[in-house]
Amino acid sequence: MKTTRKLIWHIYPWFLLITLLPLLAIIWYTSDTGRELFMNSTRADLLNQARILQNSVTRLLQHNRADEIDQLCKETGAVSATRFTVILPDGKVIGDSQKNPQRMDFHGNRPEIVSALETGTGSSERFSATLDHQMMYVALRLSDQDRHLGVLRTAIPVTAIDEALRAIEIRTVVGGVVIALLAAMITLYVTRRISRPIEEMKRGAELFARGDLTHRLPSPASTELAALADAMNAMALQLEDRIQTVISQRNEYEAVLSSMVEGVIAVDRDETILSINQAALDMLKIKSSEAKGRAIHEVVRNWQFLDFVIDSLAGKNLEEKDVAIQGPEKRIINMRSMSLRNAAMQRMGSLVVLNDVTKIRHLENIRKDFVANVSHEIKTPLTAIKGFVETLQQAMEGEPADNLKFLGIIDKHVNRLNAIVEDLLALARIEQIDEKASVVLEKRRFKSLVENAANVVQHRADVKHISFDVQVEQDPHIKVDSTLFEQALVNLLDNAVAYSPENEQVAISAGREQEEFVISVTDHGIGIAKEHLPRLFERFYRVDKARSRKHGGTGLGLAIVKHIAQAHGGSITVKSQPGKGSVFSIHLPADLIVEG
Repeated sequence: MKTTRKLIWHIYPWFLLITLLPLLAIIWYTSDTGRELFMNSTRADLLNQARILQNSVTRLLQHNRADEIDQLCKETGAVSATRFTVILPDGKVIGDSQKNPQRMDFHGNRPEIVSALETGTGSSERFSATLDHQMMYVALRLSDQDRHLGVLRTAIPVTAIDEALRAIEIRTVVGGVVIALLAAMITLYVTRRISRPIEEMKRGAELFARGDLTHRLPSPASTELAALADAMNAMALQLEDRIQTVISQRNEYEAVLSSMVEGVIAVDRDETILSINQAALDMLKIKSSEAKGRAIHEVVRNWQFLDFVIDSLAGKNLEEKDVAIQGPEKRIINMRSMSLRNAAMQRMGSLVVLNDVTKIRHLENIRKDFVANVSHEIKTPLTAIKGFVETLQQAMEGEPADNLKFLGIIDKHVNRLNAIVEDLLALARIEQIDEKASVVLEKRRFKSLVENAANVVQHRADVKHISFDVQVEQDPHIKVDSTLFEQALVNLLDNAVAYSPENEQVAISAGREQEEFVISVTDHGIGIAKEHLPRLFERFYRVDKARSRKHGGTGLGLAIVKHIAQAHGGSITVKSQPGKGSVFSIHLPADLIVEG
């Protein structure tokens, strides 16, 4: 007979395990990497100390003042725990904070000295016969234009580093034990709070299953569980009428799920196929006998597929990728990857998961075409309505003011609908360009693009006495679709003006940042709360709907900017604080910048 336990003893061990495992992982990671981090920090500190004395020692070397150099080393070493040594390019020691340099051995063959003379800096950890200690050395080359004057070396005993690391490890372990005990107690308490109302619901659900639909579940103290109890009670009231519908839907869902078969391919670091399931074989149209044990490039001839696998094996962070598989019928396969690890958690390859998304992508294209077509159909009657409204406004100048007021309201809303349609059309066109990678690039001066965009919104800015400040040191050539890119800049500048107070300034800056060219639009307006930032670039999403409509926004401007950036291989980000303003930044690949 199967032994049963209370719900709490099913939940609590897992909750406790989930709580403690990250803690143990953190302790292990800290212990394993703490020494390396501390040693790197110590090396950096020694190098900084050397740089503090760099200029002083260089001047003394230029004037051949060996005695003063030795005195400087001893004075500096006396007020710190660091040893300072100055060595000439020929290996002779002329200054040391702890020993007489005339009695010290030849230092030209020391690894840190050799490295510093060759590359500018050097470091090593080794036993010092002079001090009878294991030491960490960091050396800095001293130069006068093209001439090497010598090397300034700093050192510290490794024993001091070990003592500091042991103290950190002790504190980490003690803190971990305390946190583990607290976690165990809190987990037990939370588990009890969860299990009790769930057990009540379980008993109620058993009664529902036996047909007792008159039973009502009590309302727990938890808001979420209370909502669940209310939902189950409401379900009981409708269960009789909905039971057949539920069964029918369940059968449909089961049929759909049973048809969603994923392909799985395991590949080792040598690109050899370790395992492949039948679904993957069917998707790739290959035989099992031809696949296992062979190199992936011998089995699959699709270069996009192979690039994804190779990048995955290289450890690149790949979320997913769509690959077109040619055959009697073109199919789109969605690929995802994750690390393949052995029992010792050592990386041994990659696991590639395949899904046939041909129909899904086809439906997405249909949806986008539908939006574009409907927008075209809506635009025609809107144009006619607007024309008749303008005619009526002109013909009714002698009529009561209320009539003209109502016509003005109609005209205002027609203009808004027209703006929405224009933005929907623009968004549909940009999405098509993004998907087909057919954006037409032309070389333009960056400042000219900014000036054209600023001219479009200049009138609105003048009304609020807002000025534009273009902060670009140089005027680079940039390869973009000028029409689209100017539209993106117009949308950002228009937003900045709309949400800025009067007599303020909007800044436009641009420049290289690592492998990107970043264009930023900065305002000092009302700002945006943190909780709104993740959804800011969704279509029709507004932080303040009433305020947005007051400013004439359609809710599509930032979505258009996002898709324009993506069409150029880039992205858009935002930083904002309420009351302090916002910074919208377009990130473009650096290869879009052309010299000259």
